[in-house]
Amino acid sequence: MGYVAYFRVSTKSQGESGLGLESQRAIMCHYLDCNDLVAEFTEVASAKDIAGRPKLQEAVALCVAGGHTLAVAKVDRLSRTTEDALHIWGQLAGRLWTADIPQENGVMPKFQLTLFMALADRERELISIRTKAALEAARARGVQLGNPDILDIGSEDARQRG
Repeated sequence: MGYVAYFRVSTKSQGESGLGLESQRAIMCHYLDCNDLVAEFTEVASAKDIAGRPKLQEAVALCVAGGHTLAVAKVDRLSRTTEDALHIWGQLAGRLWTADIPQENGVMPKFQLTLFMALADRERELISIRTKAALEAARARGVQLGNPDILDIGSEDARQRG
């Protein structure tokens, strides 16, 4: 049987720094013997859409084929959408492990997963609200947002790149 580890950070800069991935690995290895993992998958991608995360799909497929348990350090690394997490849970017949949700006999209880995912789902909504409010406040202060190279399309340099 065994565990298949899945690590994810949302942005390229998080992936390059390695800090988020290292912390996920540390918390997972605190509870599981990471020397005995069947496989590890690491992805740098937003949690918006699980269909757009090929490493997650590979990890789930390996778990399904081999009867393994998918291990993630925190449930929000799997998804921030309740429906997506429950879909994966169903594919795995409950063989999902996270350090932040208590387990019963090696199987993730659907009820507990649903509750934790509802909280992660709500946090995703709150992140969006906070980000939009912060961007609007910056615009109100006169901050020009976006990539200056793209915004300055009328410049000589932009025309030459063009």
